Amino acid sequence: MNDFHNAINILEIIITDDIQHSLEYMPYFLLTICYLKINEKDKAFKVFDLIESKIYSYECIFIFYPIYAIGIEYHSYITLTLELLEEVTQDKQILSRIKLYQVLHFFYNLKKQFKIKDAKYAWKTYFNNFALCEILIDYSEKKEKYVDAYNYFITWLEVSPYKQDMSEEYMGYQWNFIENATIDEFNRIITLMKEKLDENDYYYRIIFSKNILQSIIERLFKEKQYNLIVDVSSLYKMEQLENANILFELAYSHSELNNIDKAEQLYQNIDSTSATLNNLGVIYENKNELEKAKEYFKKALSKEPESKLCKRNLERVNNRIQEDWKATIENITLDFDMYSLEKIGYTKELVDKLKNITNGAFVDMLERDLKENAVSLCSKCYKSSLIMSGSIIETLLFNKIHNLKIENYQMENDRNKKIDRMNLNELLYVAQKEEIISMQLYHFSHGIRDFRNLVHPGVEIRKQALKADEENADLAWKIVKKIILED
Repeated sequence: MNDFHNAINILEIIITDDIQHSLEYMPYFLLTICYLKINEKDKAFKVFDLIESKIYSYECIFIFYPIYAIGIEYHSYITLTLELLEEVTQDKQILSRIKLYQVLHFFYNLKKQFKIKDAKYAWKTYFNNFALCEILIDYSEKKEKYVDAYNYFITWLEVSPYKQDMSEEYMGYQWNFIENATIDEFNRIITLMKEKLDENDYYYRIIFSKNILQSIIERLFKEKQYNLIVDVSSLYKMEQLENANILFELAYSHSELNNIDKAEQLYQNIDSTSATLNNLGVIYENKNELEKAKEYFKKALSKEPESKLCKRNLERVNNRIQEDWKATIENITLDFDMYSLEKIGYTKELVDKLKNITNGAFVDMLERDLKENAVSLCSKCYKSSLIMSGSIIETLLFNKIHNLKIENYQMENDRNKKIDRMNLNELLYVAQKEEIISMQLYHFSHGIRDFRNLVHPGVEIRKQALKADEENADLAWKIVKKIILED
């Protein structure tokens, strides 16, 4: 007994003199044992309290210490101290602390299996102990309890002393529960993560986007869970998605879900890899922008010349371009036969009417233009047909006025103007005044006079009411026939 008293005196002097705390907590554990051996429980627990009061909740107090200081083996004394304390107390708070130290000691120092029931008992009180979180994450992963591992990981984040420096290198070892979880476990983890992010905690958004998000999206991508990729990504800002390096997977998911415009927008923000360029080509091909698709497939192939996929895509879109061109040609001539011409009134009777014109040059010109107009109308080239109709009407009016031996005419502004200098509007004015055409034809012809100016692209842009469509082209053609047949 005197030996324990002597040891107590010596240990108290050591603790007092160890100002720099170079002996760590070794003398505290030894002093606790000595008090317990002389049945001084209160003093023993006071010393035990000093141990906890001098550490931070996230530090393991057993990692650094002089193992063989003053000639003793320290491991066994830590174990003995904790066992003796556990035997003499029923206080739940103290028992939690004892079990915490036992778990830390077994895990870090002895490298032995701790009792999981002790760890869970300690967790009830010391859930904010950083080292205990790491131990329980490790245990849960080894036991393939990955949802538990995720929950412990969330607490680990909350109590981490390194919140300002959660680098990928520091946290990388924590993601096994994402890769190894079963499908059901993984989906549960996703649900829990979304609930955490819904709390709108900026800290978690940053940490998850820097570390965990990429691992989650990569697994979802492998499993082709495109809806879930879009859903999870919607919880983050674009900057965070870029940091997580998942824009390709997100763009691909949008494309698979037929959100083509969103997919295109995302691909345009990604580095121009062969895969990115190829997928943009697919998007433009699906939008029937074949020339643009061809351009992107060629770019993709230049990045990866041996890519069989890019070669196949480029070949396919080239074939489609050729097929579309053939279809365009076929559409022009599809129903272009004598029946089509006769159906619109391009008949021998109509053409023969032109022979009544005395000016041979006019006859040749009108026969050529009338044929071209009929071909354009049957080929559905309505703009060409409208322009030709205006030209034919102008020629016919000029011929009718010329036949009346009119060379000059006084216009509305009282100025005389030569007939061969007049435009269609002015020729219509003269024809109406001289009663060369009926009032009905006059008004109809006025209705199409502006269509002649469609030859100028600026007019078509400015005057959007001028529609080069089937209805207007058909009307203009009927006016042409009416003027010819009225002769």
